[in-house]
Amino acid sequence: MQQAQSQLIQTEIKLAKTEILQQSEERFRSLLQNASNIIATLGAGGRVVYVSASLTHILGYQPESWIAKNLPELVHPDDGLYAEALLCQAFDNPSQKTIVEFRLHHADGSWHDFEAIAKNLLDEPNVAGIVITCRDVTERKQAEADVRKALEKERELNELKSRFISMASHEFRTPLAVVSSSIGILEDYGDRLNAAQSQKQFQHVQKSINHITQLLDDVLMINRVEAGKLEFMPTPINVMQFCHSLVEEIQLSAPCHQITLFITDEQDAASKSHAQLDKKLLQSILTNLLSNAVKYSFAGSTIDFHLICQNEKTIFKIQDKGIGIPDDDRDHLFKTFHRAKNVGNIPGTGLGLSIVKRCIDLHGGEIQVHSQVNMGTTFTITIPTNQMELIAGKPLLPSLLYSH
Repeated sequence: MQQAQSQLIQTEIKLAKTEILQQSEERFRSLLQNASNIIATLGAGGRVVYVSASLTHILGYQPESWIAKNLPELVHPDDGLYAEALLCQAFDNPSQKTIVEFRLHHADGSWHDFEAIAKNLLDEPNVAGIVITCRDVTERKQAEADVRKALEKERELNELKSRFISMASHEFRTPLAVVSSSIGILEDYGDRLNAAQSQKQFQHVQKSINHITQLLDDVLMINRVEAGKLEFMPTPINVMQFCHSLVEEIQLSAPCHQITLFITDEQDAASKSHAQLDKKLLQSILTNLLSNAVKYSFAGSTIDFHLICQNEKTIFKIQDKGIGIPDDDRDHLFKTFHRAKNVGNIPGTGLGLSIVKRCIDLHGGEIQVHSQVNMGTTFTITIPTNQMELIAGKPLLPSLLYSH
């Protein structure tokens, strides 16, 4: 009787243990199936023996699709060495956890960043198997990249501010000094100057005021671009008449240079010279390029301005025989405040070409540069005649900081 009761108790204990074990296994299986990480067991050579059901909702694959594959085959090709290092360290150091990062392919075609922790199954050197837990850190990586990008942007903005302050203090001081000097001469010696001498001083003042006004206009335009307020407003214009008037205007301020306008097939061009362009932006493009051609050319030299009107595009080519642009400066030519290393004491802000590039971009056009030091520079601008797909009034926001 006693023996029977003892056997019954033992049986009940075994049943209880079995039930507890089954419940534990079910809880463990549930944890694996609903885990927020991918948990896998790897055999010799990194072969996948088991992978949790969480693989499906994390990467979009069924667990069976990974079975018998090697881990280095599953990671990004550039990360294969890291995966191999993970396996080697886990097998060689059973008492330690190995942590490494690599990318795994998602079923949607993208690559996700994962942080993986691997450990020998039984903490024994002779066990040929490891368990690996992979946590998706894609969002964290993106956040880190965004922070780095923001810090880099802030650094560039601070550098930009410093360069602007340095440029502005110099560029404003020079014309203001000229204005002050000319006014002083007129004030102290006005009664002794003849009409020609007085006129010369007034011209100095006017030229300096124009220089300051142009500088302010350039700064304001860059500010509008960065603030997203520079709008593309195309209207019908006669490009031939526009270029004739512009050359006459700039020629008045460049008496030591000859600006010549060449119109290819002028009679035919007359019928094609009506284009849908933004007049203000086009004026900014051509004024900056023609003014630079004058500024960086030797006195007495000529500037050739070619206009080619075609059915679908308008081509402007401005060629000077000036100091040219060194090869090392070509990649930075359209960056804000950049000036070529051979400009010497020639005044300038480094804003003009940045503005030119942005205005051309807004027109959907392109610009090409050919230059040789001390031989001259040629800028060729090609603009679609009717960019109506660029909706009038829609602000476009290409950044001056990253233009090339």
